[in-house]
Amino acid sequence: MLSFIPTSIHALSKEVTFQEALSGIFGSISLATWIFLLEDDSEESKPWVKNTFSILAVIAVGVAGWAIAWQSGVWVPSPVEDAPVANAEGAIGARILGYISAVCYLGARIPQIYKNYKDKSCEATLLLAVLPLLASAAGSLGFALGAKNADGTCKSSSDYTADFKVLSPHSKVVRTYAASQCNTAQAILPAAKSAGAKVILGIWPDVEESFDADKAAIVKYAPQYKDQVYAITVGSETMYRGNFTGEELLVKIADVKKATGGAFKVGTADSWNKYQDGTADPLIKGGADILLINAFSYWQGQTIANSTNSFFDDIMQAFGHIQAKAGSTTTGPELWVGETGWPSDGHTYQSAVPGVKNAEAYWKSAICGILAWGVNVFAFEAFDEPWKPLSVGQDGSVADETHWGVWNSDRSEKFSVSC
Repeated sequence: MLSFIPTSIHALSKEVTFQEALSGIFGSISLATWIFLLEDDSEESKPWVKNTFSILAVIAVGVAGWAIAWQSGVWVPSPVEDAPVANAEGAIGARILGYISAVCYLGARIPQIYKNYKDKSCEATLLLAVLPLLASAAGSLGFALGAKNADGTCKSSSDYTADFKVLSPHSKVVRTYAASQCNTAQAILPAAKSAGAKVILGIWPDVEESFDADKAAIVKYAPQYKDQVYAITVGSETMYRGNFTGEELLVKIADVKKATGGAFKVGTADSWNKYQDGTADPLIKGGADILLINAFSYWQGQTIANSTNSFFDDIMQAFGHIQAKAGSTTTGPELWVGETGWPSDGHTYQSAVPGVKNAEAYWKSAICGILAWGVNVFAFEAFDEPWKPLSVGQDGSVADETHWGVWNSDRSEKFSVSC
């Protein structure tokens, strides 16, 4: 079956866009989806018959698409060099086929939704259903941005302006962690306005003093720069640290939404497993507008060779659980990868080895890979922060967080960030 897919892409690529060719492939798969979902699910049904028909349907529609492309002149068998290629007018049939296939694919979601409703189960199928749709548009890239310079002094508006100058060719959104720390909200929002960028402002709720100070800073400055505030996060891995339950954090989120008059999206950021294990369930339907999911293959001690697999698995588990609880892939909180990355220097953590080459490999494979699937990602982090003290990891070994920047602390490039 897979042999027909490259052939179809080759046949259509000369005259139609990649998206149109891709829609044709998913259209072929959609026919099998109809058969699979509408087949009798009773105990008397034979799974091997259903699966065989599904495979044959994919092959049949793939062959039909190839034949149409051949007969319409869009694809010429065994072309010789300098041979004339079918003119653009001949591509109209392939374009129509692509559009029809896209409609068929979207239509195939109807019986799938019905099956999910009938079975009262959608956690796995929801995510699988949406992935091909996500492939049609790349996700948005953002960066986590620290509030201090390399020497530990607080950043000013001019420092943030210099940051945005480096980041703007690649991204127009950053996330911060504590709006009152170093007067972050006051300093970054004017710089973001000048750069045409947006900011997620953070509130640190772990102690009441910081919660109140951060909330006050947002209430004061966010209304002055409404177009620059993308969202507000209350907490960063606070459930992971055990400082709040989901119910307790929801109270804090509701407090912030009330204080800001509902003018901004409000949510939180936490480790992927706190979404996957149900800890964050109260937030999903309780009023959180945006959820950021952090996932670090490095802190799970993965080799660079398995890092992308581990990262994708973590995110799929978290997203799948959230979407199942929300009841849909299109309703419920907005989802982002809140933090992910790989350090360019530092200490080895279990099987995870830092280094520029590994950081670049993780960027190209994991971050660029999930962006290509249409998932929004905040890379951790924009610039190295050498002022940070060494900490201790879960296994008792040194946890170095000074070299996680995609760029060096002086804003010089470590590797190409193009995908």
